[in-house]
Amino acid sequence: MAIWTGCEDKEESVKSEELQKERDFLNRLVEATNALIAIVDTVGMVTYINEKGTRMLERKKEEIVGKNWLKHLTPEEWAVYGHEVFKKLQRKQLPDCYIHTLSRQDGTQRILSCNAFVLQENKGDIAGLLCVAQDITGIEGAKKELRRLIYTDYLTGLYNTRYLYKKIEEETQKSKRYKDAFSLLYVDIDNFKHHNDVYGHRSGDQLLQKFSEILNSQLREKDSA
Repeated sequence: MAIWTGCEDKEESVKSEELQKERDFLNRLVEATNALIAIVDTVGMVTYINEKGTRMLERKKEEIVGKNWLKHLTPEEWAVYGHEVFKKLQRKQLPDCYIHTLSRQDGTQRILSCNAFVLQENKGDIAGLLCVAQDITGIEGAKKELRRLIYTDYLTGLYNTRYLYKKIEEETQKSKRYKDAFSLLYVDIDNFKHHNDVYGHRSGDQLLQKFSEILNSQLREKDSA
């Protein structure tokens, strides 16, 4: 005769309920966070993305999960950033923090700060990456504007003396390192003071702005004024 009390089944049921509660809590936590969170397998396919991630990409979840995440990078970053991450992944090296540009469905681009963490299975094999990304477009835009204000003249938009000294130092060091020459050209406007005195400061400002436009239009991409 056998007597069964059902204790083992009850214990398993309690454990299962506790695990489910933990899963539900973690899922709510991930969905509530103000960051893109995604899981990517070893070949770059997205296996999970949270709601914040779908809003950041401006795509539905089914348009992302099962697709290669690298296609959301700009073409330039595809060649550099994407392949670098997966090379490190294959060598079991933890990827660093990356700043990269995200191409959205509407054609706009956002700047993301992305951290990637290696996911391992019980046996130690690499399962993929956990990616956590923050949208820092506003921060980077503010930094860019601050740099512009620091290094340019508000009237003409040309670089100021602070930038000039910085640039000369950089080019001098580069010239010494690579045994190459660089050119420094000084340009002024004839009789500018006379123009200012006769026609007034407003006209003088307009003259400087027009001169700056002409000067910038004649520069090569690697030149600066």
